[in-house]
Amino acid sequence: MTRGRPAGDEEGSAVWSTPILHVDMDAFFVEVERRTKPGLVGVPVIVGGLGKRGVVASCSYEARAAGVHSAMPMATARRLCPHAEFVAPTMHSYQEMSVQVFELLRSVTPIVEPISVDEGFLDISGLRRHHSDPQTVADLIRSRIRGELGLPASVGIAANKFLAKLASDHAKPDGVYTVHPDQVSGFLNPLPVRALWGVGEATHAALEGLGVATVEDLLSVPEPLLQSRLGVSLAAHLLDLSKGDDSRSVQHPKRAKSLSVEQTYARDITGRARIETELLAQSDRVASRLRRAGVAARTVGIKVRYAPFETITRSITPASPVDSSRTIYHLMLELLDRVETARPIRLLGVAATQLVDRDLPRQMSLHVGAPAPPSAASRLADDQAGGKPSDAGRGGQSAAGGVDGSGAWDDLADTVENIRTRFGEKAVRPARLAEAEDVSNPDRLYGPGDSG
Repeated sequence: MTRGRPAGDEEGSAVWSTPILHVDMDAFFVEVERRTKPGLVGVPVIVGGLGKRGVVASCSYEARAAGVHSAMPMATARRLCPHAEFVAPTMHSYQEMSVQVFELLRSVTPIVEPISVDEGFLDISGLRRHHSDPQTVADLIRSRIRGELGLPASVGIAANKFLAKLASDHAKPDGVYTVHPDQVSGFLNPLPVRALWGVGEATHAALEGLGVATVEDLLSVPEPLLQSRLGVSLAAHLLDLSKGDDSRSVQHPKRAKSLSVEQTYARDITGRARIETELLAQSDRVASRLRRAGVAARTVGIKVRYAPFETITRSITPASPVDSSRTIYHLMLELLDRVETARPIRLLGVAATQLVDRDLPRQMSLHVGAPAPPSAASRLADDQAGGKPSDAGRGGQSAAGGVDGSGAWDDLADTVENIRTRFGEKAVRPARLAEAEDVSNPDRLYGPGDSG
């Protein structure tokens, strides 16, 4: 559902040079509960503490229609909506789903700023070459969240964070709302002054004393008078917001020093073929995250845990940084030769460390598509505490050797990521993974777990 004039209608594209999206999950706790409890669909649902002193954490739109809202005492909610389904919160489920939501958002753009478990800002200025307008990106995000996670989300589109947040409020439930630069005053002026960030109880009372009820009213107050009542700093802040001015950028998270994917299995896995298939899936995922972040790994490693808790890690530093699933997978096979595969494995993981900018010059292999010749720059490290000495310098053959430096493979990998961004993670997969459907379900207990 689209509200407001469709994005892209404005004259000229310069006004959207830095479009900001605010993605807000609708009744998040309720909708997560509904995923596993179909009986909750279509009826009033109230999530919160069920004791005498409990409060409402989240409620469905059916319950909101009866006057229920978050932070309300549960006793009050029961009086207002006695026929609702009352559900105790399962915080671990919400946290797990939140991780998946933000992972999906980062697959669209790496510039994502979470502000709570169920909402965040996105800077999509870097996507203009892939998508025609912000509306297309917003529709893509909502479609993927609904299709891949089974959850509704609302999206606000504007030129800054403040307006995008207000726009997403207008988009609810389950819609998109756009505030174009030429619509700002018409959008803001009728809003209650409480809509401005920074207007709490005390500030609202002071503004009421000046006869201010709406944003438009605030703009009519002489600035010196406003400063005398609120202070210079707060007065300036509220006047800026009243005009739709907000210079804050979406805060790109600090670059992780490493990232990893690992899986704990409900039933220990055995057999070289099964282990290789799991490593292929994990290598593909690690490579995807590297490329979306614009980085490459100088070192990659494997993690193996045998029952009950014996953990072994191995790592390798190829001749040049790597960021393709093909190369990382071949390196994992090389490392797999250095661990015991006959023993049942409880956990398996792939890690990328010593991350560097992807644009840095790399050494190119003359053997594209095949293992590179031995390289003095390649070294194997045995990280197991008390394990065998490192084989660094033994001249073992490396599967990397700068294969990622091939322009053809780079172009192919970039194309794959563009397709996944538009159509989801499973739109393009290695053929071996498509054939091995059993890898993705029955034996997995936790994961896939990501870090970094």
